[in-house]
Amino acid sequence: MLIVADFHSGHQSGLRKGGGKHWDYFIQEVKSLGKIDICLVNGDLIEGRGEKSGGTELKTTDRHDQSELAKEILEEVNATDYIFTYGTKYHVSSSGEDFEKEIAKYFKAPIGGQQ
Repeated sequence: MLIVADFHSGHQSGLRKGGGKHWDYFIQEVKSLGKIDICLVNGDLIEGRGEKSGGTELKTTDRHDQSELAKEILEEVNATDYIFTYGTKYHVSSSGEDFEKEIAKYFKAPIGGQQ
């Protein structure tokens, strides 16, 4: 089982495929584990709109694009099954739309916890 959280995809410092030393370290560690049966994904996969900073710290403010970046990361994990928990409203659902629910749906996985 692999437990991941807080990708903050879309933020300048967020995890993203091909994103430098953070990505290199992440993928090296994931690959060293071999086949992963279950990946528990504990929220804040995307950064959100960056309202506190006016979006100045973001590579993209588009939460759909951020969600695609998060999916790319999880596809590299290549787990047999995924289980998701909701992240914080500030990052993933400040306007009532829950982007992590859509990511979980993409992986045909359950999502729980507070919404």
